[in-house]
Amino acid sequence: MNSYYTEIDIERCKKIIDTIIMSQRFLPGRLIGEVDGYDNKFHIRKTKDNYRNSFARFFYGELIKKENGTIIQGEFHIHTVTKMACIIFAVIIILVWTFSLITFLLVFFSGVPIDYSHALKGLLAPPGLLMFEFAVIKLGVEVCEENYVLEFIETILEATEIEE
Repeated sequence: MNSYYTEIDIERCKKIIDTIIMSQRFLPGRLIGEVDGYDNKFHIRKTKDNYRNSFARFFYGELIKKENGTIIQGEFHIHTVTKMACIIFAVIIILVWTFSLITFLLVFFSGVPIDYSHALKGLLAPPGLLMFEFAVIKLGVEVCEENYVLEFIETILEATEIEE
């Protein structure tokens, strides 16, 4: 959990974040996100120039009223829709692998001659696809610009990091 303190009030923080997002909406390498006017929550992410990355993590933050300012708390997470798509893909791959394994074992114990090269491809391809999915997710996390978002909070909102 990242926590920051700023002397700017909540409404001004929301206005600053929203103004920056809206002013950069047509620029490459911009901040994208949204500010929720009712719950004092927001999410932002820095995009890369000419690069679309659905696996990049958003900073999901909350603005909390403090006596002389605002506490900004938040964490980086992959977008919910992307997470759900990854889970569905993994479940399908596991089901395909299970079906392939059961088919292989039934044919193997029935005594029918098997071409083992094709059988091994069918048994090794699904775990390979799962490893590929995890590698893509890891790469998406590595290339996203999380430090830029944290610097944005520190500089634009004049916030200092605090320990809680």
